[in-house]
Amino acid sequence: MERQQKLAEALETLVQARIKQQMAEFSALSNPKLGRCFTGRALDFRADINDFKGLLAELEKARRCQES
Repeated sequence: MERQQKLAEALETLVQARIKQQMAEFSALSNPKLGRCFTGRALDFRADINDFKGLLAELEKARRCQES
């Protein structure tokens, strides 16, 4: 159970950091009128995909261990 708690906390930390980064990038837009358009700029929502996959794999492994 302690291992699952640590994994959940790591995932929460990662998500919070990513949200802060995305908000900072969004806030940095020089022209608020472009808020809906983002012409020439794309936010990278897949940057942490490998971290998430690793954490979810560990979580699945822990779940299987609990069931056996």
